[in-house]
Amino acid sequence: MWSRIASFSAFALVAIQPLWALGQTSSEPSSGLSLFARTNWVRLEVVGGRIAVLTHRCGQSRSASSDDTEPARQQLNVQLRGNSLVMRYEREDQFGRREMVVDEDGTLRITALQYEADPREVTLHQPLEGKLSVTVESGGSLSQTSAVSLWHLILAEPQLCEQHVTPLLESLRPDWRIAEQGEAVRGSLLAAAGTDVLVQRAQWRKWVAELSHTNFQKRQAADRALRAVGQPMIAWLNRLDAEELDAEQRQRVRRICAELADPSADSPERVVSWLVDDKAVWLSLIANGDLDERIAASEHLSKLCRRTIPFDPRASQDQRQTQMRALMARYAQ
Repeated sequence: MWSRIASFSAFALVAIQPLWALGQTSSEPSSGLSLFARTNWVRLEVVGGRIAVLTHRCGQSRSASSDDTEPARQQLNVQLRGNSLVMRYEREDQFGRREMVVDEDGTLRITALQYEADPREVTLHQPLEGKLSVTVESGGSLSQTSAVSLWHLILAEPQLCEQHVTPLLESLRPDWRIAEQGEAVRGSLLAAAGTDVLVQRAQWRKWVAELSHTNFQKRQAADRALRAVGQPMIAWLNRLDAEELDAEQRQRVRRICAELADPSADSPERVVSWLVDDKAVWLSLIANGDLDERIAASEHLSKLCRRTIPFDPRASQDQRQTQMRALMARYAQ
């Protein structure tokens, strides 16, 4: 992933739009809400496939604590330093401990430690740039999984997300419905299977090449054309290899990504627009789908690869796993 994604993520950490309480329902007493909901200082969203912590641009440092009458001990500290957000939230009760930290460098870390008979610790780590990872430690064993974005993770590791990631995120924002959003993204992707995006992407690559044209008018026209595509262009540009671009192209691409950046929450349509040509995503749909989904996803991946991929969606599970290992080695990068 090209480093320009870092600037988009940093932009998404602080938003100026009004925010509303998190997780509150009519049947839930206000004393049972997290400090997120009760203070209304921050809101969690998925923006560009990454977890964003949105807050008012108030220029203030704030802190709040639960009182002694509450069953859970909670502490929330929020500091705004220019365009950067630094935050720590802690919650602990008889069942476990939960912590969410946004460091000054933009790193986000969410950890949940369960105190029950089967103790476990789940940590989601999201650096300012690069892949996010999920670590699960339980019964003396340790496993770690990484993904380019939260949507990539949900599509590639549905069981991991159902057991650990979704409960972790929804414990911080009960109204988030991450699982439902993931299913909507999955369904929208499968509905888009068969869409021919290669001609479109070829045109985009032509415009990027023209960003360094010797003719200034040509450079300007290509710049305007890329911007006119809108939000889907950001993720596509971020997948380009910076080493293959000259200085003029890199500078213009940075400006385009920065100026197109949108801190609003991801919608299935927006996510599909930048994942529809991602081969790793379609491999995940092949690996985790039923027969009809495997057929649709393998046919779409064949279109992206411009050749029929060596995969039989009707083969036995063992045969498919062997075929998938070969496909992952070739196309997952």
